[in-house]
Amino acid sequence: MPTKEQHLFTIHSSNQKELEASERRFRSLVRYGSDLIIIIDNSGNYLYVTDPEKHVLGYTASYFIGKNVINFLHPDDGPGILSAMKKLAPNEYIELPHYRFKAANEEWRWLESKMTNFTDDPAIGGLVVNSRDVTDKKRLEAERRNETEKKHRQITRAIVKAQEMERHAIGNELHDNVNQLLTTVKLYLLMSRENAEMQENLLPKAIGYIQDCIDEIRRLTNRLVSPHHPDLKLSEAIRDLINSIALTGVLQLNYQPVNIDDAEVSEDVQLAVYRIMQEQLTNIIRHAGASVVDISLFFEKDKLILAITDNGQGFDIKQIKKGLGMANMYNRALTINGNLDITSSPGEGCTLTGSFPAL
Repeated sequence: MPTKEQHLFTIHSSNQKELEASERRFRSLVRYGSDLIIIIDNSGNYLYVTDPEKHVLGYTASYFIGKNVINFLHPDDGPGILSAMKKLAPNEYIELPHYRFKAANEEWRWLESKMTNFTDDPAIGGLVVNSRDVTDKKRLEAERRNETEKKHRQITRAIVKAQEMERHAIGNELHDNVNQLLTTVKLYLLMSRENAEMQENLLPKAIGYIQDCIDEIRRLTNRLVSPHHPDLKLSEAIRDLINSIALTGVLQLNYQPVNIDDAEVSEDVQLAVYRIMQEQLTNIIRHAGASVVDISLFFEKDKLILAITDNGQGFDIKQIKKGLGMANMYNRALTINGNLDITSSPGEGCTLTGSFPAL
């Protein structure tokens, strides 16, 4: 029968073997893992770094032993990391915010780290930090942000340029048309005042020119003012636009709305769709030489679908796509996360199709 001393020795040997096995398992995990794994004490001093045969950010693993982590952290990031270390209670786990770590070549590399407090575990006796180099990921994210900001700047410039051209065009129309008509009316009225015999002939002409001015100002106002009144639905605003064009007699407009009246559509989307339609119809009148235009607008699966097809002379899309009017339509679609596609070829007319999120 074993003595008490022998029994205690057996227990001690068993515990020692379990501890050694635990250490071997841990070292095996960190040795063959792809991430950087370190152990530091509560003050940030390195106790253990991934297998010495590996190079960590240009250093050998043994280089870190005896040094403090603060010496490698970016001055703007270090205080936050140290504060998180001190607040971490035994056996707790935390994901650290991304921070910069100085590599051997003096380059700041971004690390993503997870920290667990094993200071009470005799097999570890410190804070285990599992880190991964995410510099390339951060660089890609920055490039994407820059590209997005660049696109936003391009859209803003295009919108401002379109607004300036619109103001310039309206100024020209007011000067060349309305101003000339009013000048003629003034002349007729002066002549009528000085010569009563001319009133019967000149006053009706003056009245006609004044009506022309009223119609022209109304047309210009419709181009500038948002079509949406709180009680006016998108389909009704489009009908008003189509009716105003139909009165000119230059186009046959066939409009087919489907499931639009009861659709819930944000004001931004309604305005963008209206302006795109307005721009395209203006382009057709000015350039297409068309006689018939088919317009469909329908609501399907939380999206507005627009299609405008004309039987005009068509054009080479590669040459026209760079024009400001077309760029403005694409930009309007982009600002509401919509998609716009325009297809055309010489002699084949043109088709505009758009898909826009309702909200």
